[in-house]
This record gives sequence, C-alpha cells and structure tokens, in this order.
Amino acid sequence: MFVGVLSVVVQVCIELGGVGEVWQRAGQGGRLEFFNFDPSPLVRHTFWSVQVLGAYFFVSTIGISQPQYQRLVSVRNLKISQSVCFTFMLCLAVLWSLFYFSGLVAYAAYEDCDPLGNGQIEKSDQILAFLVADKLRHVPGMAGVFVAAVAGAVLSNT
Repeated sequence: MFVGVLSVVVQVCIELGGVGEVWQRAGQGGRLEFFNFDPSPLVRHTFWSVQVLGAYFFVSTIGISQPQYQRLVSVRNLKISQSVCFTFMLCLAVLWSLFYFSGLVAYAAYEDCDPLGNGQIEKSDQILAFLVADKLRHVPGMAGVFVAAVAGAVLSNT
C-alpha cells in the first residue's frame, strides 16, 4: 500500500517539477491551511476538529481495537508491546501524511482543469486512479503497482 502510493506521488512530483512546485501550486490555490482556529462545528477542517477527531481515531485504532490488542498482548513483555505501539503510531502518521500529500499532488496536477467537472471521472474519489491512468500511462507497470496497492489496502485491516 505504502509503496504503491509513494511511487505514484514520486513519479507525478518529478513530472510536475518537484515537491516545491506541488507545494507552491497548493499554496496558491488556497489548499494549505494549517491553523484555522474557527470553533464552528460547521467548518469542515479546523485545528480543533482535526485534533479531536484525530485523538478519537488514534485511541480507537491503537488503544481499543481488537486487532491492535492482539498485537500488543502477543509479545513477550510490556517494553516490547510499548515499542510496537509507538512504531505503529509512527508508521500510521507517515502513511496518513503520504495520503494527504497525494491529494496535494492530484490538485497540483489538475489545477487548470477539473476531471470531475468535465466528465472524465464520475466521483471525486476516483481522482487518484485517474491520475495514474492519465499522467503515468508512459511508465510500464505503474497501473499494476497502483492496483496492487489498492488491493492490499482493501484486504488489510490496519
């Protein structure tokens, strides 16, 4: 899953001119907003909603889920269990950061046109698959790597 998304992000970043170019396009388009302290629950992503929902997600995923509990109690001692937990949290944060950045890459690739608006895709969640098919068709095997990553994600249960 990680390698599939990372390979797409790296390839498209190279074609667009690098991470700096992606970041610049996202900034110019108003897509980078880190410190919105609006307390309204009607605003989609604010500092407060991200913190509260992020804490809930981490506690529910790492602290009280059955698969995670099984991982943590299957090791020899508490120290190993704690290191497994912290490693999992770090890897999950890296993975989610990559997912967020893949959205910025997709935005930067299509800042001039809207594949949803012009009918090339039917739903907004098809944008990454369309990005692979559209921008990376010249890279042999890239579609297969992406399909394998999606299949791996569907079959995994974190």
